[in-house]
Amino acid sequence: MLTAGIQKRIELEHEPGAWVTVRMLGYRALEAAREARTARAIRRARDMGPELMASLPRGGGDGLVLETDPLEEYDLNILLQEGIVAWSYAEPVNAETIGSLDEATAKVVARALLPQAETETARGNGLPRSTRRSTA
Repeated sequence: MLTAGIQKRIELEHEPGAWVTVRMLGYRALEAAREARTARAIRRARDMGPELMASLPRGGGDGLVLETDPLEEYDLNILLQEGIVAWSYAEPVNAETIGSLDEATAKVVARALLPQAETETARGNGLPRSTRRSTA
């Protein structure tokens, strides 16, 4: 599906009356957000040094599967910068004002931009998608 023009308004439950409109992100924006997050994790690991890295517990072997927050796979700033198109705040939407969102709001909005959220909303929770089959 093409993502151009698909938008969703998110009501901010923790801030009554406030809302943010986001656009559905295409694969390039999502890939950039994943790559930026991975690069940051690699830099942090390298900064820790090999001795400290070696002392960290390693996964596997015990059969435990840890649940992770899908948001942790993406760079929050890239998601927000690419996804926010409008909001109810008096200030205009731009890089500086997006960067001044509080953490709770930033995470609520970013979660709405994740691919899983996009899939769920495309199934009928707010995105204007046709359910008719194409005859082309």
